Amino acid sequence: MSEQKFLTSQLRQFFRKTLGRKRNTQRQSDEGENFVANAASDMLSQIQYEADLRAARGNEPLSVRLVPQVPVRDVDAAAGWIGGGACLPIGTSWPILDSPTQLLAQINCGKLPEDLWQGLGPREGWLAIFLDPVSFKLTALHFDQAGPFVPSPEVDQECYILGIDHSRRAPNRTWRFTRWPVDIVPVRLGQDDPHLYGRCKITNERYKERHDIVEKHRLPFDWPSTQTMIDKALSFVESMIATGDLPDHLKPESIEAMKRRVEQAKKNGDPIDEIAKMTFDYENHFALIESFKFRSENGPKVVKKLKAIKSEVDKMALSGDFSQEKISQFTTELSQLTWMYVKTPPWTISHVERMKEGVKVFELPLTTHDPKASPNWIYSFESELLDAAKAPYFQQDEQLPDALISDCEEVWAAQARHEMGGMGHTPWGYVHQFNSRQEVTLLELPSSDLIGWMFGDVNNLVITIKKRDLKRGDFSNLSVQVTN
Repeated sequence: MSEQKFLTSQLRQFFRKTLGRKRNTQRQSDEGENFVANAASDMLSQIQYEADLRAARGNEPLSVRLVPQVPVRDVDAAAGWIGGGACLPIGTSWPILDSPTQLLAQINCGKLPEDLWQGLGPREGWLAIFLDPVSFKLTALHFDQAGPFVPSPEVDQECYILGIDHSRRAPNRTWRFTRWPVDIVPVRLGQDDPHLYGRCKITNERYKERHDIVEKHRLPFDWPSTQTMIDKALSFVESMIATGDLPDHLKPESIEAMKRRVEQAKKNGDPIDEIAKMTFDYENHFALIESFKFRSENGPKVVKKLKAIKSEVDKMALSGDFSQEKISQFTTELSQLTWMYVKTPPWTISHVERMKEGVKVFELPLTTHDPKASPNWIYSFESELLDAAKAPYFQQDEQLPDALISDCEEVWAAQARHEMGGMGHTPWGYVHQFNSRQEVTLLELPSSDLIGWMFGDVNNLVITIKKRDLKRGDFSNLSVQVTN
């Protein structure tokens, strides 16, 4: 029996059982038989469709990767770029659909391989692809001569490609996606593919590293980034201050009652796992008491000092002159302040293991990031520092210290390997509709920390075009899907 017939047979049996109809008691109606047949056929077709997608990936005769340049060489002379804005012909208005669009990519068609898309599509001029970030409608322009660069409009805070990063949705803050120049890299069957699948993990790996922002050269490079650093530290401490008396569950009578329950459970011979849970909770409460007292006694002092530092930074920022020497006094003062943290074992292990591992209470300098010290303000600051450094980096502004440039490029290079775009391939993620006989992938873009956008639940945006339209150079009927 063929695999297809076997699957069909198994699916028919499944749906018959689901319908609850038995041959020896009741003949299936024609309607029921049709339902079973259609359902089995649809499921089999879906299984076959997914298998065909998997088999086609990586077996294309030719496809293209849009590889973000790191280090960046020359923005204006690049073969194309992702995000940020477009170089439209003089006199051409910025595309507006239901709302102002965002540029996804602009490509120099003369740099595309001749045999991409089986030879279809233009090989001269420029192709610029735009997305309405609210309605997800598309438009694309093909033109001969590129004009001056025009940045994309500010991103609407309510659009659907900003993801869950709430800092990008902060009130009174404008946001524009980064314009990142790319190299057009052909990938032929059997050749190495520079594209790495999955999400880049470098920021997670860095989060797991204990470090001090002074030691790692992840320091501010101008007054705005210095103000961000102080504001992040101040906001963190203010949110963690403890006020008032000890809450009822931490008062001595509550702690004593917990101790008696543990002792009674031991006398009763209760299960060891239950005793371990009660014992751990009892010890954890002592850690919470210690933390509460620290935050109550020292929190106001730390806030007062941070506000004094902030006042000095704001005054110096008005002067306009910036240097690392000027902020060294502030980083020194920050590193002399400490905060207390409570580290508990993960919930994923047993109560006995949690009891053995115990609760850790420790102090750290305010400038030290430790993955055990959560929450912490430093990781959030470093993420914003990476974004803030992009504009002066592309402008080749000498205000960025070499150490910070090297640190940023390490992250950006890792992200670029995962977040490059693609053209002419079978979609990297699952899409509900793709017929390789009739259409091709015009462009696929992953969610990207490098650019600053997110599609769906950190998925890819896939734009396809019918081959007959591509042959005519007609980009008016593009299809867009988000992978899952």
